[in-house]
Amino acid sequence: MKGHVQDRWWRQKKDTEGNPVFNAKGHPVREKTELFGKGDRYKVRYYDPEGNERSKSFPDKQLTKAKTLPDQDATRRARR
Repeated sequence: MKGHVQDRWWRQKKDTEGNPVFNAKGHPVREKTELFGKGDRYKVRYYDPEGNERSKSFPDKQLTKAKTLPDQDATRRARR
């Protein structure tokens, strides 16, 4: 099942031209969003078997659980 996890507290920093900024080691530089520290951190968006978009939010430190949600939902729906 297709889906993605959005980190609502951090985003990749962009320069004035809209290009991503990298540090000396070549890693992307991240910056805090306006939502930093407020509400749930991760938002999962995925499509159910009927083609409807679904979403669910998870608190900080539950990235692994968030990443496995679309697969768990597909399995649960298949068992019905």
